Amino acid sequence: MAIVVNAYANADDVLIAWQPDPWPADWVGFQLERRNDTNQQVTVLVNRIPPKPGQGPVQPTGISSDQSPIRRCIWTDHSVVETDNVSYRVTAMKGPLNGPFTLDATSVSGWTAPLIASGDAGGGLSAFFNRGTLMSQIVTRFVQGNVTSDSLRQFLKNLATPGFEARLYLSGDVLHEILGFLRDADRRGSAIHAAIYEMNDHELVAATCYSATAAQLSHGSPRS
Repeated sequence: MAIVVNAYANADDVLIAWQPDPWPADWVGFQLERRNDTNQQVTVLVNRIPPKPGQGPVQPTGISSDQSPIRRCIWTDHSVVETDNVSYRVTAMKGPLNGPFTLDATSVSGWTAPLIASGDAGGGLSAFFNRGTLMSQIVTRFVQGNVTSDSLRQFLKNLATPGFEARLYLSGDVLHEILGFLRDADRRGSAIHAAIYEMNDHELVAATCYSATAAQLSHGSPRS
């Protein structure tokens, strides 16, 4: 019973996908492990879904996937950061649908090839991404379970506040990289060329205006 696993990284996420062949009827899900290939430390990744149907929300830190198996064959690890050197492996979990669950020792996959979380796309180019949506479970955690209309309206307003935790989550690494690029453009003597559509984020607008003004002043040609 082989499980083939592949992993794909960008600067701050790793997508892991696996395919069991065959899939025995007594498998109910999977344990997913991450290995730090720098120090060889192994961590069991957490699931955000309770192990039994109808159970309430899980704790903010999640539930280990050996206690609440991942019941799918694809997962995104949001806990990596740029320069992390990691590998992953998958083990099937057996047992009744409501648990308790046990590892199927015969199903342990091999480790994926080591990969480094990085925005480097080669050829002097880098690619960074945001996260365009927030799942309802994540919003619930950010508002600490208070999903009233007033709470959600305030949450939406707070998304415009620099440093707000949910804003940082949504922006991924791309906001950090853009702000850093704009901040350093004048120091590098660089020109900025951008295709911008409906940019209404106040933090980005302010940083762009500041960078453009600084560049104009440094070249002795201030313009309004």
